[in-house]
Amino acid sequence: MQIERRGNRSVVVDQYSQAPLQLSKPLYLDGADFPTLFLRSPSSGLLADDLHEIVINVADHARLELRTQGATLVYPGSSCLRITIDLQGSGGLQFLPHPLILAKDAHLDQSIKVNMSHTSSLVLKESWVCGRVAMGEEWQFHRFDNLIEISEDDHLSYRECWSIAPESENLTHPIICGANKYFATLFDFADQHSAHPQSNSDTITWSAERGRGRIEREARPF
Repeated sequence: MQIERRGNRSVVVDQYSQAPLQLSKPLYLDGADFPTLFLRSPSSGLLADDLHEIVINVADHARLELRTQGATLVYPGSSCLRITIDLQGSGGLQFLPHPLILAKDAHLDQSIKVNMSHTSSLVLKESWVCGRVAMGEEWQFHRFDNLIEISEDDHLSYRECWSIAPESENLTHPIICGANKYFATLFDFADQHSAHPQSNSDTITWSAERGRGRIEREARPF
């Protein structure tokens, strides 16, 4: 999708989606001058052998809010999720998707790559749950490979790369994940950081700052 500034508001100038991913029509909620789009999937997630690619381009002075319809279930089998974000000039994006739920025997390969300007604004959340908790299948997924890269003006500002496999690692050890089942990272690259709800007493939180960027993490039982 391509977002540009036209007159006194941001507009979607190019939008394409193909099953199993669908994009809603642009909505201007509460009189906003930027569009909100909803990302939907009739399968509610990633099936075996699926490759979901999301490409977002926001031009200078434009802004976009992207939402999801609900949590994304990662079904048994191998699947890939690729998210590419390009923010130009003072372009801005807020993308706070619902969490990934890693079902039993799922193997997910995820990559999130962001290229932005030092004047761009980005609020991005990445979160996941270790299984369908209501079905008692915590930590029964096969593997989760995760790569996140954020570059400002073509210089790498943040990189995270890890792989976890419950079958070969004791992830419930107290010094690793313990009793926590939900994990989230918020990337806030803006001149003024957004206010976020306070976590409850069962939540573990920590944060780090680099330049104008702030990275907040949380882990909780669910």
